[in-house]
Amino acid sequence: MFAYRFRPRELKIKNGLPLEFPNACTITVALEPRDLFGGEVGSSPILTLDREAELRWNPNIGNWCPTSKEPFPKVTVQGKVWTGTMVVEGAEAKLTLDCYSHEHLTNGVNMLYAWLPATLSIALAAPVRIVQLQGVLGHTVFTAEIPLSRWKPKMEVVNAQYQEEKILHALSFLRILPHINRARIFAALNYFHLARRLACQGETEFEFWGEMILNALKAVEALLTPNRETQRTELSKLGLPVEQVAECVDLLKRIRDTLDIAHLTLSTPTVEERDQVEAFGRFAMHTVKTILAAACEKAVLGEYSPLDYGKKPPNRRARRLIDDLQHYMEEYASEIEQVAAKTIEIEEQRVEEEYGEPQDEGGGYQ
Repeated sequence: MFAYRFRPRELKIKNGLPLEFPNACTITVALEPRDLFGGEVGSSPILTLDREAELRWNPNIGNWCPTSKEPFPKVTVQGKVWTGTMVVEGAEAKLTLDCYSHEHLTNGVNMLYAWLPATLSIALAAPVRIVQLQGVLGHTVFTAEIPLSRWKPKMEVVNAQYQEEKILHALSFLRILPHINRARIFAALNYFHLARRLACQGETEFEFWGEMILNALKAVEALLTPNRETQRTELSKLGLPVEQVAECVDLLKRIRDTLDIAHLTLSTPTVEERDQVEAFGRFAMHTVKTILAAACEKAVLGEYSPLDYGKKPPNRRARRLIDDLQHYMEEYASEIEQVAAKTIEIEEQRVEEEYGEPQDEGGGYQ
């Protein structure tokens, strides 16, 4: 689903000077979470070695919360990357290189956004992201920004009365929904809830677009079944325009099966193609919301009941899979952990040989 993660960026000059090539260039990016790089305490799943720490279980969200009393010093490392040199000092990475053309500079920017977080994420305890970039080419200061024209604001104008009415209306569903064929409608609502969360959790609306579409389609199939003809029958019961809504669902299935969601593709769409697909995605999310809202409305009025899910026999394939997972973990988990530990030891030796012994206070490598 990586095809939807990267946004096209444009170089923006900040001090009015032209870009002149060839020229020396320095590109600096700010990284998060900052505590992964030392100097401050945060919420990443890390604890400082040989320092007092707390490990608390949060029963409200069901998660462990590790907290060190003091952070380790800011990291300082330097290495050769791409066609230049990169220095990571604390939560800041600085790439220095000689740029020969506008294309070369753009490739350097794209390399940082596309490769640096992904590479660091296999080395560190939490995923890394770039939150800001600034560069200097000769005497020209620039940034790399997502063009404003590519974004269409999505918002709803409300007031207190409007919100209160909608909340009360939603609460009215709870009088009946938990009592009618709960499996289908419960699954549909929660798949859609997850789709909405994914749309809001990314750095951009479409960072998790593939996962969002996958869960929106699951919401429809949970409620109406995956069968095309059954879906049409159920849509008719809901009083929705069958042809229009059914075609939207069909297109969602085709997107899932074709565009790097259910099945991977290493190719990426053009900017224009992606804009078109994402525009449809917004419309499709609204359509799925309309389907679920109609089902809830009619269910409360006693005019609709989802198809009976029935008593399903035990899923033998799933049971065998769980057994296989348990067997695998019992046989290989400890061995894999030993390999991982050995890999870390080898990497530490390589770093010491290349950069020298760690500084006395653990502040990096010389």
